[in-house]
Amino acid sequence: MTAITAVMLGFSQYFYQKSKVELETKKNIIVYYVLFFLSILPMALVAGLRYEVGTDYNHTYVPNFMTALTKNDQYSEVPFLWLNMGLRHLTDDPVWLFLIMGFLFAFFMNLSIKKLSDHWALSSILLVLSIIFFVSLNNSRQMVALAIAIYGFTFALEKKVVQSLISLAFAMCFHSSMVLLLPFYFLIHWKWFKKYIFIFIILSICILPFMNPVVRFVLPYFKYGYYFGSEHDNGKSIYPYFIQTLGVSLITLYYFKPLEQQYKKKFFPLFLMSTCATLIGFLGFFVRIPEMMSRFLLNFSWANLFLIPMIVNVEKNKISKICILFILIIIIYAPTYLMINVWNNHEVLPYQWIFGK
Repeated sequence: MTAITAVMLGFSQYFYQKSKVELETKKNIIVYYVLFFLSILPMALVAGLRYEVGTDYNHTYVPNFMTALTKNDQYSEVPFLWLNMGLRHLTDDPVWLFLIMGFLFAFFMNLSIKKLSDHWALSSILLVLSIIFFVSLNNSRQMVALAIAIYGFTFALEKKVVQSLISLAFAMCFHSSMVLLLPFYFLIHWKWFKKYIFIFIILSICILPFMNPVVRFVLPYFKYGYYFGSEHDNGKSIYPYFIQTLGVSLITLYYFKPLEQQYKKKFFPLFLMSTCATLIGFLGFFVRIPEMMSRFLLNFSWANLFLIPMIVNVEKNKISKICILFILIIIIYAPTYLMINVWNNHEVLPYQWIFGK
């Protein structure tokens, strides 16, 4: 799946760029659109055709789908409830719900990659290596919402307020926690904040150890209240996520000046999101509810999908470029391997599909 997606997106980017410089633009644009559409299918089908994959598959999505016409309180996001009800009128097979969510996730992630990434193929690979795709096989609603919100973020970068707010509203139809991203749609253009970003980071590091009571008071208002006092409130940290985000942040800081010079519009917003993810990972050592804090962190760590290609691009030495890419991939994938393959978090492995029932 990953290989096919990367190849399709890589050639899609090639023909997209080719269409801008050659006379036969119509032919190249058609090829670009065809390849871009084909690049959506592998992830959409793997996600949509899965069977009993992910903790929430039988715990949440299937039972709530089956009772969609007799109960109306399964989800606080009413539009998602309507989607379940509409599908339930047509079928008793929940695979259609997973196919829709899988397609939406892949579609909006690929659109975001197109608008934010210098290397579409690399970003699609990082999408899998960074655990985001694996999480989408379990926490599907949140990841669909996140993919749409990231696309809305691309409009925020261009100061297209209406489009960004519409995208965010659509994202909140699947998971209302995306409202947490709303302040960042505007904060990224605040010059004063950009000027004093490092003071903000230092102050945040200083106060985070004392934020446990504040977090426990605030987060229940953002759909996370049920984690407190549950079996998830188990005193464990989210150090794999922290290692992942911290590693990328440190290398980003090393390349800060060339990144800022070459990517004047989009570097700081992505750096801000990645930094927030690192700070949340640090906070996870003090608010020790791993399921909740990891969900919170993933709303920001997606920026690494686009920062890493930028870092590789600004490094001019070919040997150094290969080395830094190798180091970044290890930093990104090692925690994912630990969580998915060793600890079996999210219960997405072994994968099976509906044709193997």
